[in-house]
Amino acid sequence: MNAAHQHLVINHLPVVGSVIGSLLAALALILRREPGLVLASAFVAVFSGLGAAAAYYTGEPAEEMVEHRPGFSREAMQEHEESAEAASAVAGIVAFFALTLLVRGGAGSLPLPPWSAVALLLGQLCVLAFMIWTATEAGRIHHEELRAPAKSSDLRSSTERDAPSRSQARAIAASRVKT
Repeated sequence: MNAAHQHLVINHLPVVGSVIGSLLAALALILRREPGLVLASAFVAVFSGLGAAAAYYTGEPAEEMVEHRPGFSREAMQEHEESAEAASAVAGIVAFFALTLLVRGGAGSLPLPPWSAVALLLGQLCVLAFMIWTATEAGRIHHEELRAPAKSSDLRSSTERDAPSRSQARAIAASRVKT
């Protein structure tokens, strides 16, 4: 497995993890702050934070493998790197908070604060939003169709785009009649 493949595999961990962690935290709220679900969400948040760090650190070697390929965009890579830094920082902060909850409530020695499920849910949703932003920026590196917003003219079929307008069709018809 090369560096680009490793990066592509690892970068899904924080995305999927933040979805699962958010669902667990939401379920904990629905079930009135069920401590087991809060702790499960916290565990997933820590795992997601570690996944975000691993994805971040595998990014540079992956870039070196693909930067010379056709269709590669240096500008899109820069945007992806900046979004990855922010997403990794947010994931790290949420993971640290989740780790404190695990240490506090994992042994059952101290009860979890009543706001812990809400804080985890909001944190996991923030991580998810940053990860979606980062993934979108990653897609722009090789996919030109993602780099610029689609114009309404791009949404027409190729037949419609290539067909002459009505006025052009009239001019063509008139020129044919004259000859």
